Amino acid sequence: MKWSIQIACMYATCGLLMPATANAVALGVYEQAAKDSAKQSKLLNEAYDTAVARTLAGLRVAHFKDGKQKTPGRIENDRKLANAVEALTGHLTRDQSGALIIMIDQYAQAQPDTELEDVIISFLLTEAKKRAGQGQ
Repeated sequence: MKWSIQIACMYATCGLLMPATANAVALGVYEQAAKDSAKQSKLLNEAYDTAVARTLAGLRVAHFKDGKQKTPGRIENDRKLANAVEALTGHLTRDQSGALIIMIDQYAQAQPDTELEDVIISFLLTEAKKRAGQGQ
């Protein structure tokens, strides 16, 4: 295993352990924090960091949450998707950032009990699949 992959996995694992002590934020709570933009920004940044860590860790392990082993093809596809997520996370375009905020707002209206992290994970995977599908 390459050192860079090992370091990324360690980073993702550490990222998973640290936010585990924090409470998940429901979209309704996030939307109510709009009155305090600093608080809302903090909630979004923390949820984003946690979502990235959860996504990368989940994609880079050789088994599913239920303990079942992934097939070699699935492991390879997940590795490619993880690389696309990693490339995406630090470089969201203005359009992507806007799309994420719109997605959060739409989910908050329809399903206010949904966790903010889950919406971000869905967004990251969708955007990464677009990127991976383009051969990048």
